[in-house]
Amino acid sequence: MEKYFYEAFNGMKRFGPGSDASTLRAIKMFPANTSQLKILDIGCGIGTHTLILAKHFPEADITAIDNHAPHIEKLNEAAAKRGYSGRIHGIVMSMFEMTFGNESFDLI
Repeated sequence: MEKYFYEAFNGMKRFGPGSDASTLRAIKMFPANTSQLKILDIGCGIGTHTLILAKHFPEADITAIDNHAPHIEKLNEAAAKRGYSGRIHGIVMSMFEMTFGNESFDLI
């Protein structure tokens, strides 16, 4: 069954609700003068929103997790292509099995 779920979304830019505009609106709620943020993107898919975050927070360290390895591979490839591979860390991990300590991130 899981195979068909991923097949249905293959080739799509976004796998759930939201848009570039809604991500940008959320970003504007966070102080613009922040630097060296630690950001966690849970259920990042192929990294559509992760890449927007990287562009708007140029000094941020971003951990992006998804439980589907092919999605993380695409994210890591896109991050490398844009020069973000040192700041975006795509990890295959379920949101139900996160091992991060309390207060590890400034923005989730």
